[in-house]
Amino acid sequence: MKRLFFIVSIATLFSILLAACTSKTAITPTAHATQVVAASPVNTATLVAISTATTSAPAPVVFTKPVVALDSTYRYIDGTLLDAVPAGPFTMGRKGGSDNPEHTVTLSDFWIYSTKVTNRQYDRCVSAGLCTPSSITTDSSQFDNPVTGVNWDQAQTYCTYVLGRLPTEAEWEKAARGPSGNTYPWGNDQPTCNILNFNGCVGSTTKVTTYPQDQSYYHLLDMEGNAFEWVADWYGATYYKNSPSNDPQGPNTGNQRVARSSGYRSTIDSMPASVRSPFTPDASESDLGFRCVVDDPFAAAPACEQISTYGPPPTNNSQSVQKNIPATCPTLGLVVAQQMCSSNSTYVTFTSNTPGQTTISGVNNCTQLLGTLDSYPQVYKCQANTIATISSTCTYSGLGNAYCGDHYKLDPTTGTCKWDGSSGLGSQCLTGTNFDSANSCCATTLGGKYTYPLCAVGTTLVDFGNGKYGCVTISSIKTIAPISKEVIMPASCK
Repeated sequence: MKRLFFIVSIATLFSILLAACTSKTAITPTAHATQVVAASPVNTATLVAISTATTSAPAPVVFTKPVVALDSTYRYIDGTLLDAVPAGPFTMGRKGGSDNPEHTVTLSDFWIYSTKVTNRQYDRCVSAGLCTPSSITTDSSQFDNPVTGVNWDQAQTYCTYVLGRLPTEAEWEKAARGPSGNTYPWGNDQPTCNILNFNGCVGSTTKVTTYPQDQSYYHLLDMEGNAFEWVADWYGATYYKNSPSNDPQGPNTGNQRVARSSGYRSTIDSMPASVRSPFTPDASESDLGFRCVVDDPFAAAPACEQISTYGPPPTNNSQSVQKNIPATCPTLGLVVAQQMCSSNSTYVTFTSNTPGQTTISGVNNCTQLLGTLDSYPQVYKCQANTIATISSTCTYSGLGNAYCGDHYKLDPTTGTCKWDGSSGLGSQCLTGTNFDSANSCCATTLGGKYTYPLCAVGTTLVDFGNGKYGCVTISSIKTIAPISKEVIMPASCK
């Protein structure tokens, strides 16, 4: 574990240690920017060695399990936030549906991932030797995007790895629509590019916390758009007509598995949360991922160690001392001009004064005429309707102090967060970790690029340089609002 350093006074350190042991039962996710791009390098001139003074550790507190009730949440061992879905009936299917006629289903309560499983989380299972790699190659800028390119068996294997399972089709639909059967996760308003990633709005997957506006009744994100999601059931076109009214599990056999949700390429017709999509179990698509259900989140012990987090904490508590985060932001430009009817084409010009921090999307079907990946202006010739987008990040001159999550206390010698030994949790650990009976937690033993503990979903790992690392809340990573414009092709010359 590389050492993470920062400035804290003895008084601040003492307050952090005390606050880390405050008993809480729920963590509320922070609101995130609509468009999120990987953080640019951070100037660490203001980050220096932490004080090594020690104080006596507070006595461990008894961990109280949150009840399965509306708005109950729990930070799970792989970094995700679990949301509770209480038992009860809900409206499943739609009126007049051919393979999904409307009917009432009653489910037992369960805990479900608030986001789709990410590349970072899935790769950790690969490093543990339990999961096989996705068919989609990704880089560090996509670690917090949903893992895609995994078939049904690979998705189920990951859920087993985290002591969970794939949701049933009924569980997924209730989690997406709520008890009253909303048309979409966010309600009944029509989908737009401002609230979800669909219909080529972006042209690829995005981070799983990019669109807080699309959250469901149970506060789940990305239930529509970005990537389809495998569920447990075999597909049966007539199953709804004869299915049990309590906890239906789907047909016993079949040739296709069901996927729910929709992908970044899906059209508006696929957006209603009642839509079913059959796939062969070996399907491996660039817009097909999954999320998991955990029947007993408290069977697993917590991770013994986490990386401390910078930026606004997930709850309004006293675990952190925040500072302003000054930033220098680029100047971006997008001009659509010179529509030529003779060639039925349109020319698009992008400008930026910081090429290394700028990304362009929506030009996959265009021809680049001027500029390179590292130089601007860039000019493209487009001959099909598209939504061109340019966006960028900002450069930061400093970050606020670190904070630790509930039941973790700051270790002043390493700058990491250590589990406080709270009792009441289980003793199971993920493959690749070992149970530490002295501290009632799971010690990470994985190596390679996962030497550092996993950052929670909604935060991203930032390398500050000089051996300093930390998790930064995505809402703290200021981005330039994307400049986008639909490129309309001219009519052919008469």
